[in-house]
Amino acid sequence: MNFLCYAVVIVVALTGTLHAQWRQVTSIPMSAVEAIDSVQGLYLLATGNGIFRSQNGLTWVSASVGLPNKRFVAFAELNNHMYTADAAGNVFRSPDAGTVWVPQGKIPGSSPLVELLVFQGSVVAVTSSNLYRLSNKTWVNLAEPSPNEIRSATVIGSTIHICTSNKGVWFLDDNLVWLNNNKGLFDLQTVDIVELNETLYVLTHGSGVFSFEPGLNQWQQLGTQGIEDGTATTLLVNNNILVCGLFDGTVFSYDGRSRSWAPVHSEIAESAYPTILFTIHSQVFCGTRLHGLWRTNLNEVIVNVDAESDSDTVRSKVLLSGESLHLHATTRTSIGVFTLSGKRISGHILQAGEQWTYTSEISALVVVTDSK
Repeated sequence: MNFLCYAVVIVVALTGTLHAQWRQVTSIPMSAVEAIDSVQGLYLLATGNGIFRSQNGLTWVSASVGLPNKRFVAFAELNNHMYTADAAGNVFRSPDAGTVWVPQGKIPGSSPLVELLVFQGSVVAVTSSNLYRLSNKTWVNLAEPSPNEIRSATVIGSTIHICTSNKGVWFLDDNLVWLNNNKGLFDLQTVDIVELNETLYVLTHGSGVFSFEPGLNQWQQLGTQGIEDGTATTLLVNNNILVCGLFDGTVFSYDGRSRSWAPVHSEIAESAYPTILFTIHSQVFCGTRLHGLWRTNLNEVIVNVDAESDSDTVRSKVLLSGESLHLHATTRTSIGVFTLSGKRISGHILQAGEQWTYTSEISALVVVTDSK
């Protein structure tokens, strides 16, 4: 059978018509989604209406038996046990992925909880003003109070790093004393901090993202194109790709080659405020502060094709960066294959029957479309 095949390789973020379709996950109540973690082959979700559990991310059931009906905001997994905390600072531990929860005491003080972390073999609660370590269901001070309001925290090896509202980034030294790590950050307000491959990334208010690589002694600013308007709220790591969520519900990924941020998915909902992003099999899930949990399928994306194609809408396949793509022409005439790198478009005329290999080298999703 003779048919004509048009193959186009495109970076998702760089065209306004290429957008995955988000679908709301309706098996959990519409509420804030605060945290996600996995243990014993199951996923646990902390929301404004308790804890939910799932095997595949599509169907969630309540895992709040024995828990107060409160807003839960954090998880930490240690030795195959899951720890969670509600907004009031009450902590619980489950040895069986959420079937049974055992009280683990209350975090001292009245400061809001920011994170639960695992540090040096213990669960650590990071509040906006201090750090506490769990010891026999009692929470004890880990260090002196923070030099400023803590917004986020992460661990690299044996070191805790925090970002603060008005005094930048700090870390705990071996003597558990806070030291400043602001060289290159100036006096910027920091919003979120994450770790990827032992490199720190900090999100600032209005000045984009900065990186701190091992061996360097100061922060380096990444490109701000795409997120320069100051509405970025959340910095995430998904499949070894740095991702940024904006208040309006748009999710951006960072392309290191072009030093720019590009939307990898369409806007979820107005003012959705992304809080977490995670992947289960081929599904990408985005938790929001105002509109619950949403998902999109990486392997089925609807893409609008330009007028050169015989079809207006085609099914598409999404590849993660770094994967090799093999295309084989089966047409009787030559066709054009186009690639986008950053914002530069390059073309290749694929002759009839020619084998062509494309390897993505950018930190973004690649969409391959074809129509017959």
